[in-house]
Amino acid sequence: AGVDDEQLQAIRNAGAEVAVIAGDVSDFDSLSRAISERPPEYPPLHGVIHAAGVLVDGVLFDMEWDQFRAAMDVKVDGAWNLHRVTMDEPLDFFVMFSSVAALLGSPGQGNYAAGNAFLDSLAAYRRSIGRPAASINWGPWSGSGMAAEASRSDQIKSRGMDLLPADQALDILASVLSGDVTNLAVMDAHWSDMLRLLRGRRPAFLHQLTADIDDDAAASDSSRVDHQLRAELLAGDVEQR
Repeated sequence: AGVDDEQLQAIRNAGAEVAVIAGDVSDFDSLSRAISERPPEYPPLHGVIHAAGVLVDGVLFDMEWDQFRAAMDVKVDGAWNLHRVTMDEPLDFFVMFSSVAALLGSPGQGNYAAGNAFLDSLAAYRRSIGRPAASINWGPWSGSGMAAEASRSDQIKSRGMDLLPADQALDILASVLSGDVTNLAVMDAHWSDMLRLLRGRRPAFLHQLTADIDDDAAASDSSRVDHQLRAELLAGDVEQR
């Protein structure tokens, strides 16, 4: 899905044969049928890249179950179905596109963060049973990807990150395909800004990474802004808040 004829032709011109087969990765029967529809002259399946994702944002206590599941199904059911349907295939790689949302959290995206966290766990499980697996916690890509398509670049930058150039991200993907990594986070972070924003909810894995960053002054500035905002909120009536 999402690949046009011009892109396909460029791949063919590079010497590859391409078959496009549609299936619903979150539906095991649909996925199994799609896998079985491979042209008979094609070699066995040697690699899987699970890059599907859906954004259905909302605050958790206001979210209906169907809304929560919409972002989860393609991640949890989709990855698990791919795991099941390819168990007998001689895979060299099984790469899942996770997100930094699973590591850092993301306001209004609890369902999306949880779904991606499942991918990270599935990668560890597959490795434990001797199957290839890698889960990449991608930061937002520029030019393509869910953040760019949803025009969220300003929102992303406000969280202490820049968008990843697609060519650099693809180079990293190539290194993962040829390497031996189970879980990798890739983001273009402004650490001081990010740490200031995270403050009291800083994930444990960041403590070692950022031990040498002095963010005391930044945290102080952030607290001052927070107090100012609270004062403004308290000064207004309910409708203004």
